[in-house]
Amino acid sequence: MSTDHGPYIAAVQEALIHAGFETLNEHAEDEDPRGGGIQLDPRSPAAADWFANWDEVWLGWNEDRGWALVCTEELAGGEPKTFTFDSHLPRLAAPVSVVRMACGHAGVSVQAIDALPEPAIPDADFPGHSFLDDDPVFEQALARYREPSCPRS
Repeated sequence: MSTDHGPYIAAVQEALIHAGFETLNEHAEDEDPRGGGIQLDPRSPAAADWFANWDEVWLGWNEDRGWALVCTEELAGGEPKTFTFDSHLPRLAAPVSVVRMACGHAGVSVQAIDALPEPAIPDADFPGHSFLDDDPVFEQALARYREPSCPRS
């Protein structure tokens, strides 16, 4: 099984930056199941007021669940409280689809969302995929993001 999913996470990060979001951190983890995340700056201009209400905002990806928006706020006494919002996107959503989801949560105007380009690589869903099983079709779809000529939106 290939563990090189970093280019997929990086493609989503590049699409977020292209859409005006500022990112603070990005990582891909070679655990089972594979995962990764992109930390958004909740005070970046594209984030609008909704993200500014949180201390940390992450877009997290897991090969068994797909994308989620993970927001943390510090409560009185310094105890963090984390909220996870399922994206309802396909497992290997196109980077621009993840950006549209983030825009929707951030309260970015519909016109701004509609102005985003159509995905160069379409969404790909794998409802039966499990990291426990060899899945050549899933690996092939993920490998598209490792190609040097891969468009990043």
